[in-house]
Amino acid sequence: MVIANYAGWEWGATEAFDSSYARGEATPFSLQGVISGWRCGLSGHRVGDRLEIAIPAELGYGQPASSPNAPSGAWCLLSKSGMR
Repeated sequence: MVIANYAGWEWGATEAFDSSYARGEATPFSLQGVISGWRCGLSGHRVGDRLEIAIPAELGYGQPASSPNAPSGAWCLLSKSGMR
């Protein structure tokens, strides 16, 4: 289980399509329940690390997107902080 604050943007967008920061609280999730790009990007990082992960479409949300707010078939940038 990972608990983190994060925001996700479609590449080139100015507004996040999903953000725990906007909801005001870190989000708990299982690494088995996230896109492949998150699993690859978080691998080897430790509690407290801050990172930005550029995720290509093939490791992202799929076509059509698996999440209602996520971009379909697009590159994404995820910013994560405060992993526990």
